[in-house]
Amino acid sequence: MALATSTSFQPLLDLPDNTKFGVDGLTSTQSLLDGYIFEKVDTPEREKAKPRLASEREMQDLAMNTNMTAGPALSEVRHIAEKGYGTFALVDIPRGTRIMSEAPLIVMENPRWLTADLEKEFSKLSPDDQAAYMSLHSAHGQNPQYWDPVKRNAPLSANAMERVEEQYAARIAPEKSLVSIFQTNCMGIDERGAGVFLKCARINHSCMPNAFFSYNARTGKENIHSIKTIKAGDEITICYCDPFNDTAKRAWHMRHYGFTCVCEACWENQPFGSKTDLSFQRRYRLREISDQTADDINKLFPSTDHLMRLVNALSEAAMLLIQEDLKVAELGRM
Repeated sequence: MALATSTSFQPLLDLPDNTKFGVDGLTSTQSLLDGYIFEKVDTPEREKAKPRLASEREMQDLAMNTNMTAGPALSEVRHIAEKGYGTFALVDIPRGTRIMSEAPLIVMENPRWLTADLEKEFSKLSPDDQAAYMSLHSAHGQNPQYWDPVKRNAPLSANAMERVEEQYAARIAPEKSLVSIFQTNCMGIDERGAGVFLKCARINHSCMPNAFFSYNARTGKENIHSIKTIKAGDEITICYCDPFNDTAKRAWHMRHYGFTCVCEACWENQPFGSKTDLSFQRRYRLREISDQTADDINKLFPSTDHLMRLVNALSEAAMLLIQEDLKVAELGRM
């Protein structure tokens, strides 16, 4: 995430000069982030400690799901009226817990896949797995006026247009299909590919999520971690889109999944200073910071002033994320 400062927006927080920043809010005593260990600061001696490179064993433990994996039966899928299905906590789940780690049922490694490619992969599944795939939710039957493939995507190559038209047809079709199910439930497995995970697919969206998903290429699994303490009986949620986007853009993304988000961050006509309004302001500022520094952060020979502006921006953005209770990957990268 690229970040910098801006003089056009008054920060929502006024921090003293000696405010300390860290990642202890992310997990518990230690956090493994991008190969570094950050020790919890709770004594004068430890306050002087600097981040150290994680050992090979620590990185292997992280990658291979040891010492960090939650036990079984942390969650279960339940039917929700007017919502289909959702995943709920069976016990209190502490922040930083790995809730589940799941291999994909079906994978499309080529981002230019067509319906025939998906049908080929589907044919390789057992009858039980095929039935499980077909049981997943599908966001078909949508209003055609929202998904004009020509107006929204031209100009495209012939192959790309064929793919867009296939997916457009699946989205507005009256019945579910292999394509509409994949569109509705797929999750990224790397920079280009995507896969469908049966258990992860039952986790619903919130713009104020209590969990975070990430794919581990070494284990070949999608991992779901809690980013805040989840009480027994609470629904486990993840964010399907960029949380920095404004309400309108998030709503447009949710249309791809066939629903309208009704979380508190998306409430309309809320008074100034309300939780929804403050959430809008914080996300606006986070998007502003990110957009304004998309190029600056990659400068090869930055000046001291430039580095200080970046540090200040990172600090402000980290605090905004913590205030917004979005302890997601962007916070770990700061």
